[in-house]
Amino acid sequence: DQSTEYFAPVFQKYKEAPMRIPFRPLAMTLLLAAACTAFGAGGGEMPSRPMGGDYKPVASPEEQARSAYNTAVRNVEKADELSLDAARQTDAKRQAKASAKARDTYASALKKFTRATELNPSMHEAWNYVGYTNRKLGNYDAALTAYDRALKLKPGYPEAIEPWAMALSE
Repeated sequence: DQSTEYFAPVFQKYKEAPMRIPFRPLAMTLLLAAACTAFGAGGGEMPSRPMGGDYKPVASPEEQARSAYNTAVRNVEKADELSLDAARQTDAKRQAKASAKARDTYASALKKFTRATELNPSMHEAWNYVGYTNRKLGNYDAALTAYDRALKLKPGYPEAIEPWAMALSE
């Protein structure tokens, strides 16, 4: 038989060392089991972000300021619409209700603009809106202070010059 002759040197080798045949599979099994246990028990790299759930990286102060600013701008737009709606009302009760909603929305926007200026004190746009919302709420001294700050940060800033003059006259 040719196959027996071909494998004769291999069989001869294992006849001399009979323990090698069962030892290799056993050693490989133990090595594999140990490796799986190590990885299953927390071996390997640490995750770069928390596992599970939605992961949102922490935004920088500038990004947080921009987010607060954008939200506040939307609030101002809504408050301006409510203010116009109040001016169009002929019924005093409806006018008062719309005016109160506008005031609350301006106040909410002011908080967000103030937060934006705390996170990024050099954000001249936010300072300008701090002035605008203060003026809409009747806080003229605070409005002038905020417009001054916006103009110090960006001299000649056109969006702050006209409202600054209006706040001076009110």
